[in-house]
Amino acid sequence: MHEAQKSFAVLANPFDCCSNLTSKLTNSIALATRGECAFTAKAKTAQAGGAVGLLVINDNEELYKMVCSENDTSINVTMPVVMIPQSAGKKLKGFLDHGASVEVQLYSPNRPVVDLSACFLWIMAVGTIVCASLWSELVACEQVDERYNQLTRKGMHVCLVTLLARIFKDCGQKTVQLPFLGEVLTLSVGIVPFCMVFAILWAVYRHASFAWIGQDILGICLMITVLQMARLPNIRVASALLSAAFVYDIFWVFISPLIFHESVMIAVARGDNTGESIPMLLRIPRFFDPWGGYDMIGFGDIIFPGLLVAFSYRTFPYLSCAFPDGWARPTCVAVPGSLYIRAYCYPWLGKRRPA
Repeated sequence: MHEAQKSFAVLANPFDCCSNLTSKLTNSIALATRGECAFTAKAKTAQAGGAVGLLVINDNEELYKMVCSENDTSINVTMPVVMIPQSAGKKLKGFLDHGASVEVQLYSPNRPVVDLSACFLWIMAVGTIVCASLWSELVACEQVDERYNQLTRKGMHVCLVTLLARIFKDCGQKTVQLPFLGEVLTLSVGIVPFCMVFAILWAVYRHASFAWIGQDILGICLMITVLQMARLPNIRVASALLSAAFVYDIFWVFISPLIFHESVMIAVARGDNTGESIPMLLRIPRFFDPWGGYDMIGFGDIIFPGLLVAFSYRTFPYLSCAFPDGWARPTCVAVPGSLYIRAYCYPWLGKRRPA
C-alpha cells in the first residue's frame, strides 16, 4: 500500500476528455465523465496532457470492464485508468468545483493464488450431491407414512421433517387432523411456520450482504428434494439428458451472444432489465480476495450430474456381484473433479462458463 501512486485530482476540460485538453494535468490524475468516445481515446488524451492517471465517472452505479476496440492493435498507454461509480464521481466533482484539493491514491492489490471461497463452494456443491445420494439410506429407518406426509415435498420442509423425525422418533408418529388436508404429521405442521418465516425474511433482506446464507440454505434443501423426487430409470436416459443439457448450456452461453449480441442466460441471471437476479444458484463471497465479489455455481451444474451420481449409487449394490469394483465410484469421483475444474476455470473464462 505504501508504494501506491498518490496525486492530486484535476477536472478534465473538456469534461469528456475526448479532445485536446485546455486544463493543466501535469503529474495529476484527470477526472472525466464516460461517453462521447472510447476509453482508449480518453486515456490517450489524458496522457498526452501530462496526466499520470485517469478516473472515468460511470453513468450509473454499476462498474464494467473497460476494453479496447477490435481496431486497437497497439496502444501506448502507460498510466492507470480506473472507472468509478456515478455517486463517487459526483462527490469528487463537487469538491473540485468548490475549489477543494482532492488527493487520490491508486492501489491495485494482488488476488490470492488460491481462492478459498471457491473451495467452500465446491464443498457445498459436492456435499449436496453426496447428501442427496445417501439421503434415502440415512433416513430409511425413519421414513414416515406418506399418508401423513403431504406437506413435506417442499425443499427445506422435507429436509427438516425427515431429519427431526429421525432424531426425535416419537414426533414422526404423532398426527393431527386438518381441514382439506386430512391427517397430517404434527411435526410437519409445526415446521411450516418456521420455513415460511425463513423464506419471507430472505425475500425481504435479499439485497443485504448476508443474504447469500439464506439463499444457499434454501437452494441446498431444494436440490436435495429435487434429486430425491427426480430419479433416472437407466443409464441411457442419463446419457441423453446430460448430453442435451451440455448442448443447451453451450448454446445459451457461447452461441447466443452471436445471435442476440449478448448472452441471454447471463442477462436473465443478472436481471439486467429489472435489477433482480434469479436466485437459482449457490454463491459465497470472496472473503480473502481484496477485490471482493462472489463465487457462484448454478443449480443446473449440481442437479444434472447429481442425478447421475444418485442413479449410480442406487444401482451400485445390484452390480457389485458382476463388477466388484463397481462403476459408481468413478462417477462419484469424476463429478467432484469436474466441479473443481469448473470453479477454477471460471475466472479465466470471464462471464462465460460451461456447466
